[in-house]
Amino acid sequence: MAVCGQAASATADWKADIWPLSKKVRFHTGDFQASIVEQLLFIELRHCKDWAQMAYDEGEHVKEVFAYFGRAYYEAGVLETGLSIALMQIDYLSRVRDQYLADRGRSFDRTQYEAEFDRFMENQHAQTLGNLIKRVSTLPELSDSLKERLRDAKKRRDFLGHHYFRERAVEFSNRTGRDKMIAELHNDGDMFEAIDRDLYAELAPIREKLGMSGEKFQKYLAQFYAAHGVDSSTE
Repeated sequence: MAVCGQAASATADWKADIWPLSKKVRFHTGDFQASIVEQLLFIELRHCKDWAQMAYDEGEHVKEVFAYFGRAYYEAGVLETGLSIALMQIDYLSRVRDQYLADRGRSFDRTQYEAEFDRFMENQHAQTLGNLIKRVSTLPELSDSLKERLRDAKKRRDFLGHHYFRERAVEFSNRTGRDKMIAELHNDGDMFEAIDRDLYAELAPIREKLGMSGEKFQKYLAQFYAAHGVDSSTE
């Protein structure tokens, strides 16, 4: 039986090749002999050299590597934004809150506040990841272990951005190597995401102090999401 050559054309075709043949055998020989033929057909498929290649598309595999790289670098960018938000909460908003409480809001000007807020965030977004981490590393509100992980994350982000595809040129040229790259990049994305999640968790006391928690704040968020057409039930 030349099952390998027939089935290698497309993954979806193998049932179309086997089942009609199986039915013909079953009709002429009965269930018992037909079941033996079916087993032989499946054995041949399992051991066929083309079996592992049937659904493989090199172009799609390359795209998958790029997709995992994009996700990893995206998560690094999310972490970078998280650092800007951390500085905004600990540095800027905490100062605004303290001043507001000190004079009971008499000197507070909403228009001025919004302009200063925008300038502050614009300045944070203009910083390099290294500068953001240096500034965050001086904050006593964050743990030493998190600060160490942030420094490691910067090294990895820089490697991805400046060296990764050059250093992985050999792996990128073959299927096995690309599989290893996909696994590696998947872990990188998870690592950046986990650090950002832990950064957010360590900022919980600051958010509590600023009033960015509780039922009232959640209602405000729900109104904000609704005004922008976003489903607030999704993360």
